[in-house]
Amino acid sequence: MKTTTPLPSLERAQHAVAAARELLAAWMTPVCRGHVYPMHIRRGTSRYLYYTWERCIRGRRIQRTIRVDQAERITAGIRAMAGLQARLDAYYDACETLALVECMTPAAADEKKRTPSRRGKTRAGTQLKKPPRQS
Repeated sequence: MKTTTPLPSLERAQHAVAAARELLAAWMTPVCRGHVYPMHIRRGTSRYLYYTWERCIRGRRIQRTIRVDQAERITAGIRAMAGLQARLDAYYDACETLALVECMTPAAADEKKRTPSRRGKTRAGTQLKKPPRQS
């Protein structure tokens, strides 16, 4: 059995959208997309560690070889992207809730009833007629 959660009041929904918008505006951390993979290479008896950064740009997979210090910064940027995505999801959810609340309020229902339909009418209120087809 699916239970529905009650909608908040209009003021609370507006406050939630404003708070989520402020969290997004306060984001200052640089972000990165993609994945970082460790790779090992052997040259003779020595073994070297390097990383590849793989990301998708315009439907194409791009891979770059990066150093260890770059990998740390890019990995931090990828983690930051997950945090930014969570804030974006919270903002979208708050906007959807606000839209539902605005649609469910009695004032919005009265507004919809009062707005006349203008489909197929001109300014004078007469019905539009199609011009005759010419062969």
